[in-house]
Amino acid sequence: MHFDVIVGNPPYQGGDLGHSTYKSLWPLFWKKSLELTKPDGFVYLVTPTTWCSPTSDLARRDSMDGETRLWNVFSKYTTTADVINIKKFFPGVGSTFGIVSVDKTGSDGIVFQDGQTTDLDFYPFSGAEMVQKELSLTNNIQSRFTISAKADSPFRVSVFKSRKVCDENVEIVKRGESPVTGANETLYVNILVDTAEEAELVRQRVLQCSEILNKHCRYNGFIDQKILGIISL
Repeated sequence: MHFDVIVGNPPYQGGDLGHSTYKSLWPLFWKKSLELTKPDGFVYLVTPTTWCSPTSDLARRDSMDGETRLWNVFSKYTTTADVINIKKFFPGVGSTFGIVSVDKTGSDGIVFQDGQTTDLDFYPFSGAEMVQKELSLTNNIQSRFTISAKADSPFRVSVFKSRKVCDENVEIVKRGESPVTGANETLYVNILVDTAEEAELVRQRVLQCSEILNKHCRYNGFIDQKILGIISL
């Protein structure tokens, strides 16, 4: 059975599905809803807004036409998103969420009701002008250096993902050494460089962007690897 319209506010909690364990179930409700609507159907769901980040929402085996990120799935249709105003209807609820409507008859991509730009393929929750100034899809950190969870390079700039960007949380670390904070290495994003001069250049650029990283581009409290990569040089 397929439907003309699906409307819902699915559960957000995680669960074990046998083949995958999800911290959040709502991305699977998006997948199923889009699969069960007719080619000319509509889907309206109230869900968390973490799909606005550059990260994946679905496990690879649950991908939709190879896509694991809902942003890319929504972009194939005519999609309208309100990620700002919905929270006023749910006072006291901790999760940040919004409503997304997908019109499967169109292919205009994502439009946000507040007119926010989508040029960078994610939603800066505030300070859009500043974000656009400091980030770029070309001539950026990832165009010159490797960003990795591994630390195999003469030097690396280690950025603590779950803490604010500041002097003590953005470190230059030599091969074989660990950040002075002593935290689990998985909590860092590493920008791999060859020389101390390159390391200092990258560190200073990251620190110069501390306001947009701490205030405008955090998702679930974490700095995303892709956002670090598109800091302009």
